[in-house]
Amino acid sequence: MMRTPTFAATAITPVCSNNAPSYEAYHALVNAVWTTSNQGNNWEQKGFNNDMGPILWPGNGFLDASNGNASQGLAQPASIYTGDYIYVFIWDEGPRSVPATEGRTRGIKVVRALTADCLDPTKYEVYYKDPLGNEQWLPSLPAGFTKETMMSYLHTQGPKSTDVLTDQIADNTYCFRFSAAKVNNTNYYIGLEEFVDNNDMGGGGARHHLALRFSIDLVNWSAREKIIETSNNWDASSFNYAIFLSADGWSNTAVDLNNFYVIGTHSQTPFRNPIFMMNFTYSPAIPQKVSASALSVFGTSFKEGSGSAAVVTEELDISGLAKGAYFVRILAGAEQKTYKVLHN
Repeated sequence: MMRTPTFAATAITPVCSNNAPSYEAYHALVNAVWTTSNQGNNWEQKGFNNDMGPILWPGNGFLDASNGNASQGLAQPASIYTGDYIYVFIWDEGPRSVPATEGRTRGIKVVRALTADCLDPTKYEVYYKDPLGNEQWLPSLPAGFTKETMMSYLHTQGPKSTDVLTDQIADNTYCFRFSAAKVNNTNYYIGLEEFVDNNDMGGGGARHHLALRFSIDLVNWSAREKIIETSNNWDASSFNYAIFLSADGWSNTAVDLNNFYVIGTHSQTPFRNPIFMMNFTYSPAIPQKVSASALSVFGTSFKEGSGSAAVVTEELDISGLAKGAYFVRILAGAEQKTYKVLHN
């Protein structure tokens, strides 16, 4: 018998001092729910009815000190099981009545838990990279938090976290859903980003796009490698809430790069069709883990750098080292090249 969690956005109604119209009054969070997966439950078809409560708390909480709307919370979860972990991509809508500060901005955040611990909400961690580049997985809920005491934490900040799509704030685009799939028979993943571009206004608002990205570790993602859909605005798109689908229709989280689907829906009236599909064959530059190091003639390593993307640029500054001969060694996946450098 298996116990299978799934993740859903739910809503709460904190009492705010500032009134907000329509969707701005929506305060979201992401809960995990689970069910047994066996014949008695018709292999999960009878629904998920064991609510674990939230798996991440907003970095700015929900209310500020004056009971203003500190944030609208978290939404649009998309999960993937890989290795020993389950990863969940979550849209953090960011601060509203409070200023954006380091580690507490809008963006796509990543939460994970060991599959052995995934039914315990206190075991979930959120990814955070500090300004010095140190990567950490922090407890995703405030200390002492439970779903039963949740409403007493509305003024409490959640942990710091990092937007894993690092270019979207800088280029004034806005991603509100991100999902990923393992590319079969490779060591990397493909990501599907749904976003609007505030620099490109169409009829009725910012243009809506779907884009593909790639990663080898689910937290360091390439730039947008290919735009696969464009509409005048979010309401006009037939690919809202888009996800991957394998060619055999079996999986949303494992696909063949030479044959896969993207499916979505038109979520605004008129409801023309519940599901839309696009079929793709794609051949990108394969992202590799790349490292470079400067070594003395005795093999001692002095300078190192690394990155992961389709293209990596790494600068090794050896100006502070003693003059003489050095070797620069570059590793890309299983390939290695060494170059001799004279420092005069």
